[in-house]
Amino acid sequence: MNPGERWDVVVECDEPGVWAFHCHILPHAEARDGMFGMVTALIVA
Repeated sequence: MNPGERWDVVVECDEPGVWAFHCHILPHAEARDGMFGMVTALIVA
């Protein structure tokens, strides 16, 4: 994805729980003081 792009996705979830959904490029998601930016919790009930 490029800056400013928007994509729609469908995620099929079959394992209940709380899952971390984040960017794996560390400078995009982590700083000296912890996580920031694209860090989301995906909650599957």
